[in-house]
Amino acid sequence: MKKQYAVSLLVASLVVIALAAVAGSGRTDNDVPAPPTIGTVIDDFKLPDADGKEHSLKSLAGSKGAVVIFIATKCPVSNAYNERMEKLAQEYKAKGINFIGINANNTEPASEVKSHAAEKGLTFTILKDDGNKIADRLGATRTPEARCARPGRAARRVRRS
Repeated sequence: MKKQYAVSLLVASLVVIALAAVAGSGRTDNDVPAPPTIGTVIDDFKLPDADGKEHSLKSLAGSKGAVVIFIATKCPVSNAYNERMEKLAQEYKAKGINFIGINANNTEPASEVKSHAAEKGLTFTILKDDGNKIADRLGATRTPEARCARPGRAARRVRRS
């Protein structure tokens, strides 16, 4: 009798855990749009920086375009690329292409994003995407992840090397 009770309790516990995991995720794979394909035009958007000042993609893009890179303050992979991202941002700024960082992590407040950028020497503008609207629109699923953009021009996905 005790064995049957223990098995029933275990099964009930697993069902509750599974239901909680499904209900707690809030999203399914069908909710996330596919990343823009090559040739897709990226519509202009506006997001605030860490100080709350709103910027548009168009206003931040260089004369030849922009690299939009999704970054995080706590992600070890993103942090491993900080120095490289900054070096590339400086190199491409001279070529008319500006880097724009976007932090879409709801667990990383704007104040943390600002102090992280200062601490790591990131000089390019970093925007805060609360609600993941732009990250979802551009299909970003991890950090760091980049998109090349020129407002009104085709989007391209940048692969990590």
